[in-house]
Amino acid sequence: MTFKDDIYQICKEVASEIEGWSFAAGSFKNKTLKHTDLIVDPGLYFRSGGCSTQPCVAVNNKRAKKLCELVVSWDNWSLMVKFQSELEDYYLNNPQCVTNIYPEKFPAVDMYGKPGPWPSGWIVQAQAKDYLKKVLIDGISVIKKYFVLTSEENFLNNLPTGFKQREAGYVENAFYEYQGGIMLCIAALVRGDFDFVERFASNDFKTLVPKREVELKKILAALPDIKRKFAETGKVI
Repeated sequence: MTFKDDIYQICKEVASEIEGWSFAAGSFKNKTLKHTDLIVDPGLYFRSGGCSTQPCVAVNNKRAKKLCELVVSWDNWSLMVKFQSELEDYYLNNPQCVTNIYPEKFPAVDMYGKPGPWPSGWIVQAQAKDYLKKVLIDGISVIKKYFVLTSEENFLNNLPTGFKQREAGYVENAFYEYQGGIMLCIAALVRGDFDFVERFASNDFKTLVPKREVELKKILAALPDIKRKFAETGKVI
């Protein structure tokens, strides 16, 4: 087996120890809810004989996913939280949530090629199971912190709008940034909240990063038909 095979096998062992979870295609997944899949992704990137990690969690609502495909031609709908984005209450208390894993220790060198100590943030394969189990357990806690999973209605009506995200300049409403704003618009359509979509698309709604205008135009173009269907059937998908 290759090192990648070994790490994937460890991930499968970790998932088998926590009820409802499995490991496939590089991520821990929970599909026990009828309406939404839960994902904890260790962010495994294999290179140079080892792998780096960048854990995140995501939720993927099935109806929102289907509507996303129909309206903006994206084959996925999900909201994601990177572990590093948990600035005060996660990342600073868990600086090794992002790490490098290697089969075993090897002579480390500094940027000048001189021998140096083994970096404190790196781990070896023998430590990988404890690390990956912590990633899954912590990921489940992050999902529970941001998302209400008691029902699909409660999930869609209580989607988060913000956390302090490093890449977005420590803004509080980071879910509005990048493709997150589109995801929230699609979710609003699913629950019949057309006012949010029109408000978000307006010039009065400010974001740090320019909005994704191509997708917003597609949503606004589809809005009349979506409103009509919702008025007739009480649902959009």
